[in-house]
Amino acid sequence: TKEDYRLHVHIPKSKLYEKNEMLIQIVVNNMEDMSNKVAEKLCQENEANTIHNMLKMMRIIHLSSPTITLKTFNIYTSTVDSLVFIVQTAKQEIDTQLKNIDNLNVASPDPTVYVKLTKGINNFKKYQWIDEFKGGAFSIAIENVEEEVNVFVMKLRRSIE
Repeated sequence: TKEDYRLHVHIPKSKLYEKNEMLIQIVVNNMEDMSNKVAEKLCQENEANTIHNMLKMMRIIHLSSPTITLKTFNIYTSTVDSLVFIVQTAKQEIDTQLKNIDNLNVASPDPTVYVKLTKGINNFKKYQWIDEFKGGAFSIAIENVEEEVNVFVMKLRRSIE
């Protein structure tokens, strides 16, 4: 490392610094590649577990040293933020479907709305691990969804009685 002065007798300090910077740049480039792969996976179905594993690896790299943490901060946080956006989007889809159901005629409901709601909830639940990386991003959203579903079910019960 650049702090190991015993090597300076044999290797110029500038060479050590140059190699250190080169290594850091390789790590940063790998983080960028991983972030791009996460972005690609976000557009695909059934990739939540793969994304989770990739993000765990990114966190390990990101926290590996103070210098790496500083150099990869923007890459790591923007990747996490893109996942939080996915969770928020999934929650909005659930909200939309609940409103659609609420506007339906209970006597002759459109079954496709229920299918979309179920799909939205299942998609939403795939990302519950996001709290590991951004505390509260999922747990707060799921509490809101549960409350909205409970309100809807109570309205439905009242309309049937």
